[in-house]
Amino acid sequence: MCFSFEVSVATLVFSWTIGLYLLNNRTLSKENTYHVYYLLLFSLMQIPDAILWKNNMKRNNVNYIVTSFFIPLLLSAQVLFNVFIRNKETNTIIILLTLLSVVYLFVRFNGYSVESSCKNGVSSPIWGEVEINYVELVLFAFVVSYHNPRAFLFLVLIFFPLIRHLFSGGYGSLWCLLLNLIAIQLLITA
Repeated sequence: MCFSFEVSVATLVFSWTIGLYLLNNRTLSKENTYHVYYLLLFSLMQIPDAILWKNNMKRNNVNYIVTSFFIPLLLSAQVLFNVFIRNKETNTIIILLTLLSVVYLFVRFNGYSVESSCKNGVSSPIWGEVEINYVELVLFAFVVSYHNPRAFLFLVLIFFPLIRHLFSGGYGSLWCLLLNLIAIQLLITA
């Protein structure tokens, strides 16, 4: 989620350029290959975000379909990728929680996206008309990073609180920043 159509498209192009460059021009470990695949999957969220911006958040079929189907589908794909492909999870409890998470995403974001009432320069679309709350962010961060405690702790203890403090919300738009930072980090370290 970014704060404008142009930033969403630029972020998508930037992250995919780096991701494809890494896949085609570097010999990557299995772990780094998964990181790049996840970057590409994570960055696909910029497509529905750009569509919502281009649609001016109008309450129409485009908004409803993007918000109710494409957004939860992409978020679910991130969760499923992390649990089943990256971590090859077989624990029944984790599998059940994962499946419940996927159902929750489709229920949670059913509806329309609206423009944030927060006019701080980094406001992003509010999916499903209700701002993502901190608990949802923490749970999502856990599901997509439980294999990496440092990443989880960074998100929960530094990144999210910093966003909240500096911008009084705008979590969605700062995911755009996080995506670009991850792309740069992978370019340097992979």
